[in-house]
Formats: sequence, C-alpha cells, structure tokens
Amino acid sequence: MNPQSYQVLASDYDGTLATDGKVTSSTVNALQRLRDLGWQLILVTGRELDHLLEDFEQAEIFALIVAENGA
Repeated sequence: MNPQSYQVLASDYDGTLATDGKVTSSTVNALQRLRDLGWQLILVTGRELDHLLEDFEQAEIFALIVAENGA
C-alpha cells in the first residue's frame, strides 16, 4: 500500500487572511503560488457566502469554501 501525501491549507478569512475585510495582494500572490504547487486551499468563514464573494474577488483561488458558520 502506498501512502498518499496531501498538501492542504485551510484558513479563516477575517483576522487571518483579511484585515478590515480586505486581503492584500501579497497574500493573494502567496496563495496563488501554493495553488500552483498543487496545494488544495480551503477557506473557512462565518460570513455569508454572498457577502464574502462581494468583498473577496479572488475567492476562486480556493478549491472549497466553508461559509455561514458551516451551514
């Protein structure tokens, strides 16, 4: 049996990736580099999905988004 290696980053939005609701271009670039290296990116937030997408145009970087406190 061959063990599989997973490279996953799950992160909160407010106060982690975003400051005052905004993500810096350097943070977006770092996330893009991880994705280009094959990492799966997961965004976890208590925000409502439509509000998140209004504020974070680059949300497509993430393979999965868990929003609305997991609802």
